[in-house]
Amino acid sequence: MIPYMIFICILVLPTHGEPNITMEIETVTQSWACRTERRAYLLYDDFKADTCARCYHYMPLFSFKRKFKYLSWLSILRDPATNFTYEANPVNSSSELTASFAAESYVLKWRHCCLAAIECCDHMITTPPIQTDGPYCPRTWDGWQCWDDTPGGTTARDICQGHIYFDNEPPSCPKYAYKVCWPNGTWLENEYMREWTNYSKCGRVDEHRNYLYFHIATYSISIVSLVPALIIFSVYKQLQVHRISMHKNLFMSLFLNGFVVILFKSIVILDELKRSATYETIMDRNGDGCKILFILTKYFRMTNYMWMFCEGFYLHKLIAAAFAEQKSLLMFYIMGWVMPIIPVSVYAILRKTTEDHKCWAFPVESFEWIMNAPNMTSLLVNLIFLCNIIRVLVTKLRATHSNEPSQYSSSSHFSPGATFWTSLLPHYLQAATVHAM
Repeated sequence: MIPYMIFICILVLPTHGEPNITMEIETVTQSWACRTERRAYLLYDDFKADTCARCYHYMPLFSFKRKFKYLSWLSILRDPATNFTYEANPVNSSSELTASFAAESYVLKWRHCCLAAIECCDHMITTPPIQTDGPYCPRTWDGWQCWDDTPGGTTARDICQGHIYFDNEPPSCPKYAYKVCWPNGTWLENEYMREWTNYSKCGRVDEHRNYLYFHIATYSISIVSLVPALIIFSVYKQLQVHRISMHKNLFMSLFLNGFVVILFKSIVILDELKRSATYETIMDRNGDGCKILFILTKYFRMTNYMWMFCEGFYLHKLIAAAFAEQKSLLMFYIMGWVMPIIPVSVYAILRKTTEDHKCWAFPVESFEWIMNAPNMTSLLVNLIFLCNIIRVLVTKLRATHSNEPSQYSSSSHFSPGATFWTSLLPHYLQAATVHAM
């Protein structure tokens, strides 16, 4: 004989885009069940299956390579391509289910949401009811996070959970979500008659927009400052020497890098901040144009490092070869402009074949080392060049005939170049730090 009875009344509510079945339990021993955002009291195992499936369902489309359909009446997920169904289990999920995500980071977000729902159910079952004489809103899981019993006519507040930040990490300073409890003891509903939580304060859109504007402004100042130098280097014939040509190519590399970064951030990244339920961003469309623009930022970024390396190598070669003038700069042009094409091409092929989503704007750590390794190597070798140049300078100054005019003349020959190269070292280190971030 069944020890208890559960009477279920099924109410179909109007939805936005798909049917929604909300189950109201009239009589239930609540210590055995947990409440969801659909006003349903589900037994523990049913709650785990349903909320985890809905964690998957609520995630944005860009989180997936292909998104499975949520079957609300069964609390399972169905692959539209094969019609196979899968249980949403964060601990023992199928490889097909995890493969539907666009990246491993999204799998972790989903699992974190599932585990938070399970913890919420445990909390609802074990926590005593609120002690109040007036009406209160019942403890519930809202689809993203847990809410305790709340007295009527008040607003509950809780820290925004980390799994709701799909594109980035949670802010260092906590932000809060809000849930309004009406005086009659019911949770605030949206226009679709669904209980609603205000997560708008969790967003970091304004912070990101201000950061992007600052980034674009600083890059603009940089490229504007480079224009006079490039004009001077190009116009005056007395400056048409190899050493100045090296400087000119480095400045041109910095100029082009700044230009394409401004384009990418202005066109693609700022557009991403306009994301809404009805607006498809450039990243969502994932077209070839934004990928080409992104790859250009990678290419010109690497040319910065390569031309820094060429500067150091050129000065080191002059000193090591007793200040012999370089006859041709062809080798440096190849190192500065051609060699970056190789790692950038490898990176593009790997992204296209394995991680082709969101205009490639979100880094894949293992692939990023294809770009970072040559850049960091060039900085390390340049540091070695600098140490050796300093050693040669000190040796020359301590030489037996250091007081002869010819020695002072020789010293004056390489001092400006060495000074210029040394002044670039902070820029190298700053570039390495920014790139690593």
